[in-house]
Amino acid sequence: MTRALPFADHSFDAVLFQHSLLNMPDPTKVLADSFRVLRPGGQLVMHEVVSGPNVSQLHYPVPWAVSPEHSHLLPLTTLTRLLETSGFVLSTWRIGAK
Repeated sequence: MTRALPFADHSFDAVLFQHSLLNMPDPTKVLADSFRVLRPGGQLVMHEVVSGPNVSQLHYPVPWAVSPEHSHLLPLTTLTRLLETSGFVLSTWRIGAK
């Protein structure tokens, strides 16, 4: 069961995700609730891992990479759609390690 964040609407200027969304089985709920707690004009900052065309070749020595039931890596196109559906306006993207 996914619970709502225990904060009032419009409580924060920013929300930060750093390698966290991939651990959450319901990204739609997580992003919608993140949007809820942001003040109007607030920012979501993400540093996330996304899946690519060779996702079957990924190997990480961490529990969420062991099986699909624990891995919630999303393709970039899916993540983009979920962000927009949740109300976010995408302004800056940086893809890669640079």
